[in-house]
Amino acid sequence: MMSYELWVLALNAVILLVLYGLQGADTVLNAPAWGLGARDGPREGSVFTGRARRTVANQIEALAVFAPLVLIAHVLEISNTMTIWGAGLFLGARIFYVPAYLLGIPYLRTLIWGAGVAGSVMVAWAVLTAG
Repeated sequence: MMSYELWVLALNAVILLVLYGLQGADTVLNAPAWGLGARDGPREGSVFTGRARRTVANQIEALAVFAPLVLIAHVLEISNTMTIWGAGLFLGARIFYVPAYLLGIPYLRTLIWGAGVAGSVMVAWAVLTAG
């Protein structure tokens, strides 16, 4: 049976897939020749295009820290209050971060991002202090 932490990891992969879809749809709808072509040159895009690109990059960066921690916890069979709350905080933060970034909401976006980092730190703490 999959642990809660692994479910959270899987849901974050789904968030990334949705972001890929949004980014791809934006590209094809706003620059179809470029989006469906060889993409040999750079594409200048709208404000949304830039935000979508940065949101995808940020999700990948967040998962680069969170995913190994969850996988280590799983291999070591560490699932406790700290890992569950940390994973939940990470998931909730990522769910709210995406629209906050895409809509360009300053300050709140940064606080939400910080909550996600705190969730990763909680999982890291549980892994690193497991005895």
